[in-house]
Amino acid sequence: MRRMLSALIGLALAACGAPPAPPEAAPPPGPSPSQILADGRTALEEAGVDRIRWGITPYLDPEEMGARYRPILAQVSDRIGLPIDPVLGRDYADMEARAVAGEVDVAILPPYAYCRARRTRPELRVFASHVADGSPSYGAYLVTRDDGPVETVEDLRGRTFAYVDPHSTSGWLFPAARMLHDGVHPLEDVEPLFLGTHDRVFDAVASGRVDAGAVYGAALAEGRARRGDGQRIRVIAKTGRIPHDAYVVRAGFPVEAARALGAALAEISTRTPEGRRLLSSMLRLNGFVPVDDGHYDVVREVDRLVSEAVDLPEEPGIRPAWPGE
Repeated sequence: MRRMLSALIGLALAACGAPPAPPEAAPPPGPSPSQILADGRTALEEAGVDRIRWGITPYLDPEEMGARYRPILAQVSDRIGLPIDPVLGRDYADMEARAVAGEVDVAILPPYAYCRARRTRPELRVFASHVADGSPSYGAYLVTRDDGPVETVEDLRGRTFAYVDPHSTSGWLFPAARMLHDGVHPLEDVEPLFLGTHDRVFDAVASGRVDAGAVYGAALAEGRARRGDGQRIRVIAKTGRIPHDAYVVRAGFPVEAARALGAALAEISTRTPEGRRLLSSMLRLNGFVPVDDGHYDVVREVDRLVSEAVDLPEEPGIRPAWPGE
């Protein structure tokens, strides 16, 4: 059974890196971006929406997340003609719950958190995602220190291993799938810790507080640049490719307004000097693209396979900091 599960997860991980199928035919011409924005403003006015609450999942330090998104939200606010209030979640579960409850109008959710939220509230609608490093998907990595004893995934048995959050795609779900693929149970065969953010995981591995951990690609690159000992981090294994974050509107949010938000985001691109300025704090982001719910089907498939093998407690506990910090 375990061998069969490993094979199935291998197929799912391979599928994550498959290129998208080419479109069957060019779509018919639609309204211009200016018309889409105008229709969105009208829809918001008719719905009585005078401010937009925009939720952000803190996969890095919350204050840093807010600072990174502020220029982008200011530009969207200008194009929509309404104030946008950033709402920083306490953690992954908090922003997922706020999206489900409709406490925010828009939420930027990691792919796994989005799939979980939509399972609870099918009326949630994804309208956009982003492109980074020229790709609509990204990778996660299992990492360790280069002077440590871990060389392969199999060497993780009996070691401390840091995950980000049980709602994280690249900080839990896909690394767990990779470990299962290599015959290592992600909870039973290691001593697991959930540290809350990718930078905390990187720092814990770099400082030797844990033997290994899971981070997404940009956090790995930033951590190596941020810390003097960051170059000592070595990759043990990589996961399948993961679609980027889902930009989601709450149940009942006007369809025309969601379309307008997507149009405003689509104007921001590293192809223009202004776009490069707005995205400068986001490092690897190139711009934004429209997506639909099917964009995240691969995440649902990996979730199904991992859930069959791992009984993860709903809230296994997150260590916000180490003793003495």
